[in-house]
Amino acid sequence: MKNIYFIRHAQSEANIGGITKPNKEINLTQTGIKQAEKIAKMLNVVPTKIFVSEYYRTQQTAEALLQKHNLSALVLPCLNEFNTLCHKVIDGLNGEERIPIILKYWEDSDPNWRHGETAQTFNEFYQQVFSFNQELEHIPNNSIIFGHGMWLALYIWQQLGFKDKCDRTIEMQLFRKFQLGLPIPNTALYHFIWNDDLQFCKLEYINNFM
Repeated sequence: MKNIYFIRHAQSEANIGGITKPNKEINLTQTGIKQAEKIAKMLNVVPTKIFVSEYYRTQQTAEALLQKHNLSALVLPCLNEFNTLCHKVIDGLNGEERIPIILKYWEDSDPNWRHGETAQTFNEFYQQVFSFNQELEHIPNNSIIFGHGMWLALYIWQQLGFKDKCDRTIEMQLFRKFQLGLPIPNTALYHFIWNDDLQFCKLEYINNFM
């Protein structure tokens, strides 16, 4: 059996409606830093390894736990969050101003449409998340992953039997409804279990550290 614990990053600048930044450069808030410290204090799993995305907010969330266990973070680009919108197009907008753009994006739900040069298509993100399965055999038991909310929702969606690409608008819209219905607040902790053949067999939402 392989056990992996997935923790969504702590509260970030974007989560409180901050001014647009490139996705990678979004930092934790002061509240988020305190949440990260709480994770390190309360988590009762001794990690074999700790993995993060390329984005600062996952690395900052992991920092206190890394120090506690004298570990270094391992970066996996396939864990990166969806670049839904091109930050150059929405430069200077705050969270409230971004809402109608996001709503229109999901209303249209074209899996092969790109918002701008720094954005991904939904299909590109879909295949990026699916590629995590190729990394799974190299991730040891009792590892911890600090990652992102939409990434986690899409990975769970794929484990329910959906294929490695999204062909139709209706599929993208169904995923969006699924994602919005999942409990994935900042610091959400999920426990994944695979059997010895790396077949997914169990998922448990444990709690969050807010």
